[in-house]
Amino acid sequence: MRLPHMMTFLCVVEARGISRAAQLLNVAQSAVSRTIRELEAAAGTALLVRHPWGVETTTAGAALADRAKAIRAEAAAAEREIGAMVHDERRLLSIGTGPTIAAWRLPRSLLRLQEAGNDIRFIVQEGAYATLFPLILDGAIDAIIGPLDVAIPAGLVASPLYSDQLVALARSAHPLAGRGTVAGADIASCPWILPPRDSELWRQLGPVFQLIGIPVPRADLETESIGLIRATLQMSDTISILPRDLVELEIASGQLGVLPIAGLPWRRSIGIMHRQTPRIVQQLRPLMSAMSDWEPPAN
Repeated sequence: MRLPHMMTFLCVVEARGISRAAQLLNVAQSAVSRTIRELEAAAGTALLVRHPWGVETTTAGAALADRAKAIRAEAAAAEREIGAMVHDERRLLSIGTGPTIAAWRLPRSLLRLQEAGNDIRFIVQEGAYATLFPLILDGAIDAIIGPLDVAIPAGLVASPLYSDQLVALARSAHPLAGRGTVAGADIASCPWILPPRDSELWRQLGPVFQLIGIPVPRADLETESIGLIRATLQMSDTISILPRDLVELEIASGQLGVLPIAGLPWRRSIGIMHRQTPRIVQQLRPLMSAMSDWEPPAN
């Protein structure tokens, strides 16, 4: 199978039609149809089912589309890396992650690699899985670091790195901060600041509140702004449940404290997702080691 044929086929699949693909490729529709016929002849089976509204893949066509996406992703990664080498002798690795990992553990790990003389140059993009998964499948980024309690897209492998902690947080002078143990009933009536109900982090809070024995409270403020959450916690008696890594610096400096609530911390597995290619696997090893080699603080 010729690579240009596979890329044309992938365009047809993603455009869901031969006519639309021809427009995107700026070629005649007959040329696209001929390419698909030649590709099906080489495969020895039908790859597409034609409908009045467009096309859909057969089982063989879906498998070929997955392979074509992987090839396109590797080509994009190679183009990006070679382009970087023209201006910088170091290798390039592009990482996607969320605000929790980007707040403390990832920068700490990257600094450790820099101090050790690692020759890889990193590009970090922050976003939600809905944004990052399409990017990694298209080759725009090489790996994603985040919670592993999601459906991993086909073509990616996942490796656990460490366990994150979800903890109850308040300012150090909060009325509940000096207690030896705080019951769930003690925090139920407190003012709360929580992530929005449609966010990835909110999805994980239901089991946490069930664990500590209270219903999910009505938040006085819902936001994804990490700066706003930190400021609100420090300036008021508002409390929240968040990943400890998100506010580790504030805890270390004494600005925020962890409330000793029975059932917490609640742990979740954080890992790295990437395509299984030799280049990416080799370049990720130092970063994976740096992020895993860490002892969590005492609660």
